[in-house]
Amino acid sequence: MTTAALVRPQVRTMTARDRCDRCRAQGYVITFITGLPLTWCKHHFEEHEPKLLAVAGIVRDERDWINGPPSHADEGHIERGHE
Repeated sequence: MTTAALVRPQVRTMTARDRCDRCRAQGYVITFITGLPLTWCKHHFEEHEPKLLAVAGIVRDERDWINGPPSHADEGHIERGHE
């Protein structure tokens, strides 16, 4: 594995302007596949979740915000890294 493969892209905070790359609904999940970000709505992420988690470098999951903010601001997302 090269040093470049170990560098992880910066995962930014999502906003209401983020849109699903499949259907343009509001995006709640960002995955990085081969370094490229893909934004997903809840429906499309859950449809492809097992495959995406197997290949995604980083996942930012903010689906908890759909029904309002989570009880703790630090728990508003989940980041997973896969080497």
